[in-house]
Parts: sequence; structure tokens; C-alpha cells
Amino acid sequence: MLSQIDARRSLDKQFAPQLAQRYPDTPRFTIHQDTTLSLAAASRGASELSLLAQWIIDPTKVLEGTDAS
Repeated sequence: MLSQIDARRSLDKQFAPQLAQRYPDTPRFTIHQDTTLSLAAASRGASELSLLAQWIIDPTKVLEGTDAS
């Protein structure tokens, strides 16, 4: 599991400079991950990250079926 996360983080580090070079006029919002967040993403899946993204967009909404408050 950790080797997959390490490989992904390596790709992530290469991705931002490549995007900046390819699309220099496009604004970017960078989120740096830590190991805990990477492990959570690997174990809980994209659905949890989607809920997190929805909450970031509008934190005033409590998502049904979650422990968000």
C-alpha cells in the first residue's frame, strides 16, 4: 500500500510543473497532501474525497448521511 502511495506522490510532484508549463495562463489551486490524508484517500475511496470537496465549496451545508457538523 505504501509503495503505491509513494508512486502516486512522485507522479503528483511531477504533475504540477508539467501543467504549469503546458498551460501557463491557467490558474491553479494546489493542495499538498500528507501521508495521513493519502492513506485515508487510499482506504476510503473517491466518494469520501467528493464529500470533502462539496463541503469545501459550501461548508454551511451539512451533508446528509455523514457526521459533518
